[in-house]
Amino acid sequence: MDNSNADREDTAITMKFKVIDQPFLEKHEIKEPCYLLAWTTTPWSSVSTMGLAIGEKFTYQLVRAGQEYYLAAKNRVEAIMVGREYEVVKDILGKDILGLRYEHLFDYYNDKFNDFKTYPTDYVSEQDGTGIVTINGAFGEVDMDSSKKHGLLIIVNIDEEGKFTSEVKVCPGVYVKEAEKLIIDELLARN
Repeated sequence: MDNSNADREDTAITMKFKVIDQPFLEKHEIKEPCYLLAWTTTPWSSVSTMGLAIGEKFTYQLVRAGQEYYLAAKNRVEAIMVGREYEVVKDILGKDILGLRYEHLFDYYNDKFNDFKTYPTDYVSEQDGTGIVTINGAFGEVDMDSSKKHGLLIIVNIDEEGKFTSEVKVCPGVYVKEAEKLIIDELLARN
């Protein structure tokens, strides 16, 4: 197999997962849309992300920009929001956002699993990204371990050629790395 270990460049993006946890929204008097900002270097895997990993001992910040609220690690907010006007609303401890429920970016698997929330892990970083990362058990050893530990559904939605299966409506039959642009464009079109 030629080039089986060829270098490739990964695309790192920050995605917005809408918080739907009513007790959290009410407690913090949030009436506008509120999002967990999650970072990934595999945007193509967002289709079957079943959880979001957070640092239980981190401090997160709730910030407001325009008509939206965002949650991210306090140490990363300035870098994430560069070039945007925002106000810090409050600091929130990681342990206080454990189990925070959110809406999935894609509804392809909602009939199999729909309790999307945050989980504690020890591999989330405050040095890069947002302090929140995606958990997708089918793609990566630490993700598999987290999925098993937290009883998350593991979805394998790519075939033996690395192409998405027909259930992935945004890009069926497309090689995962080529599908990244389609997935990112779809997410941008929705906000």
